[in-house]
Amino acid sequence: MQYSLRAVNGADFDFLYRLKVACLKEYVAAIWGWNEAKQRRLFSENFDTTAGQIVVAFGRDIGQLSVEEGLNEIFLSGIYILPAYQRQGLGSQILQDLLVGARANGWPVRLQVLIGNPAQRLYQRLGFAVTGRNGTHFFMRYDWPKDHSGADSPGS
Repeated sequence: MQYSLRAVNGADFDFLYRLKVACLKEYVAAIWGWNEAKQRRLFSENFDTTAGQIVVAFGRDIGQLSVEEGLNEIFLSGIYILPAYQRQGLGSQILQDLLVGARANGWPVRLQVLIGNPAQRLYQRLGFAVTGRNGTHFFMRYDWPKDHSGADSPGS
């Protein structure tokens, strides 16, 4: 599946807020409740054009990918795809590409996902394992499997 990534800019504010609502409202509401004014204010206060990239496919902006490189690891802080474009393999492709990049450094990839969010199944299918949880999130990690000789085993 073809996609590209571009930098976030100030004109993306409305798109990214609509994306957040479309992708997270149901799960946020189930845990904390949803207060539109509060959510918009928090989003506005935390809007950062350096945080993440816009996913472009089918000739339009359809999502966001946010990745933070740490010391010897990658933290996937968010991947959001508009619901109309979900379950078509795009999220899997983006995540597999991210894993290939992480593998080049031998780095694990960590993430957290809201409890109740079905994206957890996608992460598990790709090889992420639950490493912990709190009252709102599962914490997950992808570590490169080792073959019997101790070397990185080939990708699947």
